Order: sequence, then structure tokens, then C-alpha cells
Amino acid sequence: MKKLVLLLFYSTFSFAQTYTILNQEKTDVSYRGLAIESDSVFLISGSKNTIIKTSDGGKSFENINPNVVQNRDFRDIEILNKDTYLVLGIDSPAYLLLTNDGGKIWKKIYENNHEKIFLNALYHNKTEREVYVIGDPINSKTPFILKSKQKNLQDGIH
Repeated sequence: MKKLVLLLFYSTFSFAQTYTILNQEKTDVSYRGLAIESDSVFLISGSKNTIIKTSDGGKSFENINPNVVQNRDFRDIEILNKDTYLVLGIDSPAYLLLTNDGGKIWKKIYENNHEKIFLNALYHNKTEREVYVIGDPINSKTPFILKSKQKNLQDGIH
């Protein structure tokens, strides 16, 4: 009897969570990246040049797709500061794009045309103000790693 009561007690907690499915309109897009600024503001990146932003917790979304590149798949996205976002385009040519105005204008800050380039993830170390990018190995068994100070991003990564 004690085991049954304990089981019911634990199962009650697992059912206390609620989930809401957001943005089901674009069923032809694969979503890959998520960056959260607050309870109400977050960004999502995905295939087919898709970057969307919500300022109301997911009730509505605004397309902030970059026009500086076309037909890219964006694997990851980071919020560096308010209205400053960095997004990762995955394969050749692989890109890092930056916006300082909430997605109105995007700028290419890194491009790699190597035929084997494939970028997977992006990380922003807020304390050290550094950005890391990791990708699949190109010429060795070690991963491709790119590192830059955030202040250098405006001029591009070399």
C-alpha cells in the first residue's frame, strides 16, 4: 500500500507540467536553434533561411530572415546583447551572420568555403565575452573550432 501511495504521489508531480505547441504554421521548416532572452523574448533558427522572433512568449512570431544569404540552414543562434544576435549557417559556404538591430540588417562576419565544412553549434560565454563555434573535422580527427572575442565580431572573424 505504501508503494502505491508513493507512486501516486510522484506521478502527480509529473502530470503537473503543461506544454504548449507554438508556431505550427510553417510545417516545411526544420527548427534547430533556440536562444532565450527572457520569458517573453526568444529566437528560433531553422532551415530555409528561417529566423523567427517572439516578443510575447510565443503568441506571435516575426520573421527576421537575413537577406544577405539565401537558402541557408541555420543550426544555432545566440543572443549576445539586446537586439544583437549571431546565427550559424552550417555547410559550404558556412556562415556566421550578425545583427545589431534586432534582425533588420544582417552582416556576414565569417565565411568558409571549404567543401567539407559543416558547423554544428555556437556558444556565447557571456562572462569572458567570447564566442565559440564547433564543427565536424575537416582534415584531421579533431573538431573544427573557431573562437573570437565578442568585441571583434563587428569586424568579422578571420
